[in-house]
Amino acid sequence: MTYYEIKDLIPTSRALTALYAFLQSLKSITDRKEVIVPTLCCPSIVEVIFLSDFLPVFCDIDPITFTICTSDIKTRLTKDTAAILLIYLFGHSIDINMVHNILRGYHRIYLIEDVAQSLGGKVNKLLMGTSGDATIFSFTQGKILDIGNVGGLYVKDERLKDRCIKILESMPSKVNNNTYKLLSLSHRNLYHAGIDLLKANDITEPINIMKTYQYLYKNLYLYKCEVSNKQYYCKLQDGLSRLETMNQNRHDKANILRKVVEVYPELFKHFSINLDTGVIWRFSFLCVSSKIAVEFTSYMRSMRLHVSNHYWPSHTLFGSYEQLKVSRDVSSKIVNLWVDNSVDYAYIHDYNLAIDNFAAMNRKEAVYAN
Repeated sequence: MTYYEIKDLIPTSRALTALYAFLQSLKSITDRKEVIVPTLCCPSIVEVIFLSDFLPVFCDIDPITFTICTSDIKTRLTKDTAAILLIYLFGHSIDINMVHNILRGYHRIYLIEDVAQSLGGKVNKLLMGTSGDATIFSFTQGKILDIGNVGGLYVKDERLKDRCIKILESMPSKVNNNTYKLLSLSHRNLYHAGIDLLKANDITEPINIMKTYQYLYKNLYLYKCEVSNKQYYCKLQDGLSRLETMNQNRHDKANILRKVVEVYPELFKHFSINLDTGVIWRFSFLCVSSKIAVEFTSYMRSMRLHVSNHYWPSHTLFGSYEQLKVSRDVSSKIVNLWVDNSVDYAYIHDYNLAIDNFAAMNRKEAVYAN
């Protein structure tokens, strides 16, 4: 399985660095300043858009796939739209043909694909990340493929590619490890604190917690790749040769979890197995209510099991007053369970036992609530 010729990828320190470089390259050929982005995304993406001197235009999500709502893209397009960022969240699909159809008749708008959580996945038999103008990759711990905390960038246009290389070469070196770790921990805590603050107070108005301090995290994203090109391409080639097997392993674990979770429709729904894409980042599903999502997360953590429910509309953390109803409703109910190489099948068994126990304690209450 290959994406392009391996050496067509430009080595970067992070996927976010790749995004920054591509957006900076666009500034040399367009004065348009808006980038359409799904609101359900890592806040660091929004920060990098701001750092690149562009403005994020937040788009709602599809309630089933959690990826960008293609019909909502139409309402966000303006004469100032420079690019659209397509994020294959959790390995879920996006109808790329629909996006291309929407853009017919518009001025030149660049499509950027983010495959950090979908490496190796396919949509309509095409590999995710091969249908746009640029693709950003993340090859770090916790992503689909880890080859040592690096990213990658593919750019279709040779002129823009050359500009991106020059931009990346001009970046500073990484700050010392202690400073980097402090910045990373601070950013994670700030993001989670913002989400929990909104949840705890049931706040519907946006807060500006991430935008206010985003400039302080520049050193997290913008620095040179520390790995030599030879080492980078060698590790990438080796990783891609194992990618299909690793994705199948994730899929098998997720299927085991699905068979347990789907027994309790009064508690859980919309199970993401992604048979259509062939890739899954984590086993993702919706709880029937925000209350169940919080209680389920708390219970799983009390059992010392990995679980996450910190997926929140980024626009609410950057002071945007956009009314994106689907994302607000869905985000508080999303739960993810780990299926990567950090968990073995014994761990999946522990997940299943905990799910059964949680259901036994909560089924009656959930049935009455519905």
